[in-house]
Amino acid sequence: MTESVDRTTSMPISRLPQGQEWAQTRVAVIGLDDIGFSEADVALDLGAQVDVVAVEDSDIVRARAKLLETLGARVLWDDILPACDLVLVGGNVSLLCPAVTQALAAGLPLWSDIDLAWSLDAGKTPWLGLAGPGSIDAALALESILAHNQSRASAVGAGLRPILETTLDSETYDALVVRLDAAQLRWMSTVSFHSACVLGVGAGDDVGDVAKVYNQVQHSCVYVVEDPATQSLVEEADVVEGARAIGLTCSVPAISMLGVVDDLLVDRAFIPQRNDSALELVKVSALGDISVLCALGAAVLARSFGVSAMAVRAGLTGPELGVGPE
Repeated sequence: MTESVDRTTSMPISRLPQGQEWAQTRVAVIGLDDIGFSEADVALDLGAQVDVVAVEDSDIVRARAKLLETLGARVLWDDILPACDLVLVGGNVSLLCPAVTQALAAGLPLWSDIDLAWSLDAGKTPWLGLAGPGSIDAALALESILAHNQSRASAVGAGLRPILETTLDSETYDALVVRLDAAQLRWMSTVSFHSACVLGVGAGDDVGDVAKVYNQVQHSCVYVVEDPATQSLVEEADVVEGARAIGLTCSVPAISMLGVVDDLLVDRAFIPQRNDSALELVKVSALGDISVLCALGAAVLARSFGVSAMAVRAGLTGPELGVGPE
C-alpha cells in the first residue's frame, strides 16, 4: 500500500454463483432476525427459490415465518441446511450453528446482508465504510456532510437504516455510508469500499473480522494513529493498487493524516501542499456533542470522496447534528 497515489481503480463486481440468474438460484437463509427476514424478503422479490432455516423459535419468528411462507418461501424448523447455491446469514447467527458449519464444509458462498446489497448495487454506487466505537455518530455526521455537498447519500447498516432498503428505492445515490458491527463483519466477504475507516479495535473484537473492512479498498484505508491495531490491519490489507493509508490523530498530524492543531481539525492528506502545510476544516469548539475522533472519521471519508472543506465544516456544525453555529 502506498501513501502518495490518489487514484480509484474499478473492482470486479460480485456475482451470483456460477453466473446464475436469481430465478434459477436456490437460496438458503439462516436465521429470522431483522436481517435474516430482510434477506429472505429481498431474495423472494428477486425471484429466487428461498428456504429459511429458523434457528430460533419465538412469536415474532413464527409471525415472520408465516408471512414468508405466504410469499412463497419454505421455512424449516431444524438445523439441516437444504440444498442450495447461496447462503444468506442473519445477524444473530453463531459460527457454531450446524447449518453454518454444513455450509462451510460444503464450500458454499456465505453472504451477509451487506454482501447481498453489494451484489445488487453492482458497483453503481461508491460505498464509504465505517466500523469501531462511535461509528454510528461518524456515519450520521458523514451523511450530513454529503448532504451539504449536494450529494445524494444515505447512512445505512447496523443501528441505522437497513441497507437492503436501498435496493428497493427508486432513488439513486451518489454514495452509501455503511456502518458495520461485529455481526455483519463476521460474514461479510465480497465488498470493496471506495474508502473505509476503523475508529478502533475493541478488546472483544475479532481482529480477523475487523480486517475485512479494508479488504479491496479502492481509495483510502483510514486508521487511528493512537490505536496501533488499526494501523497494523491497514499495513496487512489486500487493497486495490493505488489505495492510500490515511491516519487520524487527535494531536498534530504528520503528512497523510488528519488531526488537530490548537482548536482546529485540519487535513494534511488530501491537499497538494501536504508536505509543509495543512487545510483548516472546522473548529473543535464548534463540534457540539460529536467527539473529535468521530468528526475526523466523517471528515476523512468525505475528503477521500472529493468533498470540499466548506461542506465538511457545514456538515459537522449544522443544526441536524444538534450543535450550535461556529
